[in-house]
Amino acid sequence: LSAKNSEHCPHRSTEMEKRMKRMLGFILFWIAIGMAIMFFMNNSILAMLIIITCLALGYNLFCS
Repeated sequence: LSAKNSEHCPHRSTEMEKRMKRMLGFILFWIAIGMAIMFFMNNSILAMLIIITCLALGYNLFCS
């Protein structure tokens, strides 16, 4: 938001910051879950397939 827009809506920037913090916390939580799953996985080919699938899905969800 530009300074001009934030003058009219002073609460908007704080609401956006709260949403961003919640989203980043959600993302970090699931990254940690994924790392824990990969820690116990012995098959590296399956791990690579899961990583590639997650990257492709994440890219499509983020860009659409």
